[in-house]
Amino acid sequence: PATNNTELNQFGAGANFLIVPKRSGFQPFALLGAGALWTQGDAVNSPNEGQANPYGEIGLGAFIPVNANGSKIRFEAKHRAARNDDLRPDESTYQDTIVTLGMQIPFGAKKAPVVAVVPVSPVDSDNDGVPNGQDLCPNTPAGVRVGKNGCGLDSDNDGVLNAKDLCPNTPAGTQVNANGCPRDSDNDGIVDDRDQCPNTAAGVRVDSTGCEIKDVITLKGVNFELNSAKLLSISTDRLNGAVATLNRYPDTNVLIAGHTDSTGAASYNLDLSKRRAKSVETYLIRNGVNPSQLSTQGYGETQPVATNSNRTGRALNRRVELRIQK
Repeated sequence: PATNNTELNQFGAGANFLIVPKRSGFQPFALLGAGALWTQGDAVNSPNEGQANPYGEIGLGAFIPVNANGSKIRFEAKHRAARNDDLRPDESTYQDTIVTLGMQIPFGAKKAPVVAVVPVSPVDSDNDGVPNGQDLCPNTPAGVRVGKNGCGLDSDNDGVLNAKDLCPNTPAGTQVNANGCPRDSDNDGIVDDRDQCPNTAAGVRVDSTGCEIKDVITLKGVNFELNSAKLLSISTDRLNGAVATLNRYPDTNVLIAGHTDSTGAASYNLDLSKRRAKSVETYLIRNGVNPSQLSTQGYGETQPVATNSNRTGRALNRRVELRIQK
C-alpha cells in the first residue's frame, strides 16, 4: 500500500500440500500451497470492483500429540507471495508471513483396544515335527527321523527306512532284503548281485563267486612273466577272490600246487613250478590269509592235464592249483 490510511480487504481460497514423515508422536512437516486472493479497497486501481489474483506459499510446521484419541496441536509458519497487477502504485507483487496455532480434533476417533495375539501352533498329529498340511506320511511311528515331507529317512534309497536298515550304505541298485542288506537268496554268504551259482544247496562251501568249492581249484587267470615266478598284474582279481574264500573258511587248509609244460629241462621246470607256487602263497599271506592254512608244492611237468604237443595244451599245463586238504 502507498499510504498508512489505505483500506484493503482480501478474501482467498487455496490448498496446501503437506509432506509429513511416517512416525508416531511429534510430527514435523513441510508445506507447499497455492490459491487465489480477491483484493478490494483503496490499494487497487478498481476499488469498487476488486481484483482476483493467484498466490503461492511455503512453510514449516509440526503436529504435537495431545491425547490417545488423535487430537493434535498444529503449529505452522509460512511465507506467502501474491501477484496483483492492479495495485497502486505500480506494485505487481506483495508478500507476507503468516504464523498460526490451532487444534486438530478427529471426530469419532477412539483409542484402539489392545488385542493380545496368541500364536497358534500348526497341528502335527504324529509329532514328527512336520505340520499335517505338509506331512506326506501322517502316521509316522514315534521316534522315527523324518525328512521335510514328514516321511522316514532312507539315506541309501534302497527302500528300507534308516530306522530298520541294518546296512545303511548299500550301493545304488543293489537288491536288498527287509533289513536293508544285500539279498542272499541261497544263504551261501555271497550276495545275489555277485552270486554266479544262485541256487547252491544249504551247507555247501562256496568260493567268492558263490559256486561250490571243488577239491581242486585251478586259478585260471593267474599268470607269470616268461620263465619267471613274478606274478602279472592281471592275476590280482583271481587271487583276491581266493583270499576272500580262504578267509571265510579259516579252518580249511590248502596245498598250492605249481605246474609247468614240458618245454625245457625237467629239473628247471620243477624248480620254476616250486617258485611260482611260493609266489602265490606270498601274495595270499600279504593280503590276509593265515599262513597256517597254506602249504606249497611244485610238480614241474609231471602232471599235465592236456597235450604238450601244441600251444593250447601247453597253456593249460602251465597252471597253479589250490588243493583242498580238509
